[in-house]
Amino acid sequence: MITGLDKILVFGGTGYLGKHVVRASIKMGHPTYVYGRPITPNSNPSNSKMELHKEFQSMGVILIQGELSEHEKLVSLIKQVDIVISALGTPCYMEQLRIIDAIKRFIPSEFGCEEDLITAVLPPFQDLLDKKRKIRRATEATGVPFTFLSSTCFCAYFLSFLLHPHDKYSEELTIYGTGESKAVFTHEEDVAIYVIRAANDLRTCNRTVLFRPSKNILSQLELVSLWEKKTSRSYNKVFVHEEELVALSETSPHPENVRAAIIHSIFVKGDMANFEIGEDEMEVSKLYPDVEYTTVDQLLNDFMANPPEFRYIYESLLRVGYRRYGSGVFNQPRVFSSWNYRNGIREAANNNRSWLPLGVLKSNLGASTPRSIHGTAFTAARDYYDILGVNNNANAPEIKKAYYGLAKQLHPDTNKNDPEAEKKFQEVQKAYEVLKDEEKRAQYDQLGHDAFEENDDGSGKGRWGPGVDNIWDIFPGFRPIFDRDGGKDVKVLIVAVELSFMEAVQGCNKTLTFQADLPCDTCGGAGVPPGTRPETCRTCRGSGMINKVTGPFRIQVTCSSCRGSGKIVKNFCKSCNGDKTVRGPKTIKLDIMPGVDDNDTIRAYGSGGADPDGNQPGDLYVTIKVREDPVFRREGPDIHVDAVLSIPQATLGGTIQVPTLMGDVVVKVRPGTQPGQKVVLKQKGIKTRNSYSFGDQYVHFIVSIPMNLSQRQRELIEELAKEEQGEYNKGAAAGASA
Repeated sequence: MITGLDKILVFGGTGYLGKHVVRASIKMGHPTYVYGRPITPNSNPSNSKMELHKEFQSMGVILIQGELSEHEKLVSLIKQVDIVISALGTPCYMEQLRIIDAIKRFIPSEFGCEEDLITAVLPPFQDLLDKKRKIRRATEATGVPFTFLSSTCFCAYFLSFLLHPHDKYSEELTIYGTGESKAVFTHEEDVAIYVIRAANDLRTCNRTVLFRPSKNILSQLELVSLWEKKTSRSYNKVFVHEEELVALSETSPHPENVRAAIIHSIFVKGDMANFEIGEDEMEVSKLYPDVEYTTVDQLLNDFMANPPEFRYIYESLLRVGYRRYGSGVFNQPRVFSSWNYRNGIREAANNNRSWLPLGVLKSNLGASTPRSIHGTAFTAARDYYDILGVNNNANAPEIKKAYYGLAKQLHPDTNKNDPEAEKKFQEVQKAYEVLKDEEKRAQYDQLGHDAFEENDDGSGKGRWGPGVDNIWDIFPGFRPIFDRDGGKDVKVLIVAVELSFMEAVQGCNKTLTFQADLPCDTCGGAGVPPGTRPETCRTCRGSGMINKVTGPFRIQVTCSSCRGSGKIVKNFCKSCNGDKTVRGPKTIKLDIMPGVDDNDTIRAYGSGGADPDGNQPGDLYVTIKVREDPVFRREGPDIHVDAVLSIPQATLGGTIQVPTLMGDVVVKVRPGTQPGQKVVLKQKGIKTRNSYSFGDQYVHFIVSIPMNLSQRQRELIEELAKEEQGEYNKGAAAGASA
């Protein structure tokens, strides 16, 4: 039940699912904010995001432009809203760590599988699940109120992928595995509605909720059968064996390897539907019965009336090419549905593009029928524009796009059986090196190709590509055992601070002094004596990287002579020994919010050790240690105290004074109060972080038995004892006579 019109902030609001979340939020009357990068014609050539921005503005959405790296801006914005929903795409999963702080209610970008219940998947998918689990654990560790929503397969997305409703010429459908494994299909718009409902429901706070409507759990064969009945057609079913998907996941570059692993998990193993929902777990279609979700049958009827656009899949799962396996060429488009190939052929024919027939040989993965792929000729290239396949008037974004596409297609590591691949790759590199530089391009246009080549000294840096720092920026799937930040040594520090009980409850400001790496004052962080400077490394010619052949791969590795800096230092600064930083005391002021608890961790961005290369300092993690209080005990936001009653107070009742966080209050004691009984003082506990509510205070009664009695007290108690004994004897006698 919606408790109020909370302000909702959406990250990734122009993304595939994010736009549905924004629309659902506005439809339910919430003040809605969308945070994202500035949209320009260059960053979004199709204008789709600009059109979404116009739509959002007309609906009353407040658009805020910025980067996720702008921490102060994020914190300021988040403090103004009540609920934060992240619909960021897969490449930005880890960026959610930047937006967890200072959030009142966080719903991370999940919306897919239930990662805590799925195990034993292929490594590329496992890596993605590990990222999602890391976001969950980080969210839980901060104490930020959260809701995790798992909705498995998006209907419009995956049904388009499996059934090709847009392709009226389709004659065959691809079945993965045996086709008998069940999957859960949920409509994107329904997911968005349930997200907003759950975000406003106290029952779902700090819980995982699932969207698994029973009517939408089907196997591929059941799905195809239903589609055949609706279309009155019979499709040829092409089965892709599990071994083929496993091989693709092991040998394809990123992100194709991830897509193969996901398809394997969903449609071969049935990981999305092979677990039961426990009695204490929440399923949103039952939690909100007033919301009518879209069934698969209803969505297929919609597909019949209004077939979805081809871009659903072209921009996602099926953006794949051909990969070589052993002595043959394994036809990847066959695995990811043959209609992609046919539509490509039609598009090429309509655009008068030349296509080269390529026979697909038998390999260890099985035989396949001949297909066609687009051929690009390099041997007859007249100049750099021809090499990149652009015209002489192409702008910088067009040149860059052409280069990246060809670099991926022609890289030697993905064309090991083509002896000409390296030469073609180098030609593409050289062409882009010239055309991306305005000054060099002007000289090239003025002199012409032959004259420019004669005057070119070839003093390129020898990197994988201009404007690319390392190979993994172009081919992230080939990243070896490097860390996720490319090996950068971030100077993260962890310190502890001790607080009194009341400091933790009420919040406070602390001045912390700790040992950290600091910029060297003597050399100003240069690592060399003042007045000198490093020399360019002769081994790598200043690039910091050298070529190395490892097995079948030709890769670039950090230059061992200069350790990747591109510079050689002969005379080091005596203060820092060339490290550019020195160890010393660093002092910061830390604002500790009310309600922190023992072992909580506060992240202070940019307050850690200095970076030797002059980048932003690392982060400081402060672990909170709270001293015990002689009066108060804490359990989350609730407070517990003991109140001692005398025998007369417990017997006769009355009033007592009880300490609270705000001072003493009078509490009524009921007659006949027993030891261990308690009363609850509502809203007298600790303020819940990032909300306006407070916990409760529990008063536990302890009855004090006196150790020493006066003569009068003893006489009174003995008299009471005699009276009780007399009453007991009367009752016993009456029972015997009866």
